[in-house]
Amino acid sequence: KTLPGMVVIGGILICICGVGINGFSGVIRERGQGGGADDAGGKKVNTGLGVLVCVTAGVLSSGLNIAFHIGGDIATVAGKEFGNPGWLQGMAVWNLIFLGGFLSSVTFSVIMLCKNKTWGGFKNVGSTKNIILAIVMAVGHFLCIFFYGIGTWKLGNLGTSVGFAIFQSGALLLGIGLGFVTGEWKNASDKSKKCMFVGLGTLIGGIIIVSIGNALS
Repeated sequence: KTLPGMVVIGGILICICGVGINGFSGVIRERGQGGGADDAGGKKVNTGLGVLVCVTAGVLSSGLNIAFHIGGDIATVAGKEFGNPGWLQGMAVWNLIFLGGFLSSVTFSVIMLCKNKTWGGFKNVGSTKNIILAIVMAVGHFLCIFFYGIGTWKLGNLGTSVGFAIFQSGALLLGIGLGFVTGEWKNASDKSKKCMFVGLGTLIGGIIIVSIGNALS
């Protein structure tokens, strides 16, 4: 139990509170906009189930960070044995992590394409555009993870703890910001907007506290 460690944990907890407040602001916005019916079939949307799925996905997504942390020894070997610079050592770990994801995702996709006999869908109008966009998204996702790896290296021993909290919080901040730009919050109630700004302020405060804890260490 050290002061820097307690400060980091406190900051992470504040970030979690910020995420919760932002999620609640989204619920208020949906209620104010008459949410609850699906645009396509008019079916009622199970908000609780949607939140549960999102939370489950969020928890499971941390597995990527856990794998990167545990694989730190591989990065060390890549540096000492093969002379790779510190900022590039993480690639040795990312390659193994993404290889597993690639094999499982591609295998499942091929099975479903064969089962449903939907290979011909790649010839549909607009499919080329969709494929290009998918490739752009994939490259963008990898670059984001790549720079996250560099950030954890710069942060030191607490990199995968402090860095992941900042990384996830930053992604949420950017997502909400893009929501404003695209008009997602255009017709939202003042109450939901105030709640959202409180959540953003809490997130930023948590990031600052986490950063201070890392600096103290």
